[in-house]
Amino acid sequence: PRSTLFPYTTLFRSEGQMQFSINGKVVMLDERDSLFVNSNAVHFGFSSEQRDCKYICLIVHPSLFCTNPYIERNYITPVCSSGYAYFVFKEPAMNSLISKIHDKKQRGKRHLYFDIQGDLFQLAKSVYERIDRLPKISESCHAFVEIRKMLDFIAANYDRKTALSDIAESANVCKNSCIVLFKKFTGLTPMQYVTRYRIEQSCILLRETDKPLAEVALDCGFSSSSYFSEIFKQSLGLTPREYRNRWKQSP
Repeated sequence: PRSTLFPYTTLFRSEGQMQFSINGKVVMLDERDSLFVNSNAVHFGFSSEQRDCKYICLIVHPSLFCTNPYIERNYITPVCSSGYAYFVFKEPAMNSLISKIHDKKQRGKRHLYFDIQGDLFQLAKSVYERIDRLPKISESCHAFVEIRKMLDFIAANYDRKTALSDIAESANVCKNSCIVLFKKFTGLTPMQYVTRYRIEQSCILLRETDKPLAEVALDCGFSSSSYFSEIFKQSLGLTPREYRNRWKQSP
């Protein structure tokens, strides 16, 4: 459920530098920083300097920590009801732990979740030890419900023509309120967010498929391949073809 602290996303910074927007607040992540983020916060990563970076993303469901009623009642529930948003870890031990969990998951052993259960509890312990320093989500529940509805609408409709009025209507708000909410939670206008989301989806298709660029453009809601290439280069500093070639050449 979105009202709980978990599932959460932890990013292990493995190379480069990036910014991460959390409810409109931008956090700078340096190389090998780790970031805990509540799924109840509107969050996404980006690079204002259009530089490549690599990271590991772990999404953990709260049920993995509720091994008995005592733990759920005394540790999980109190934190989940407090609305904590995020925390940046700079300890090498945290990076090592996250990397170890990721490596085990990549190997995909038959009893994977038994194998990493202890690692996950150690990760949760590190979060709880810093719980008093975790910034809280201060936005009203009503505003959060509205922005989530609009973000969900974009995720379901990015591949087709989408207007500001469509986005606002999905949460039953006026266009001005739509713009204000997007600025507050994402730092972007609604249409800027749509464009960024489309670019992110196009990157997945460029990396994971051999679809022609024109088909990738249409699948991601761009009106033409030329417009797609123009916006892609403005966003990432290279053309879709250059991006695909660089990805294929990387080890």
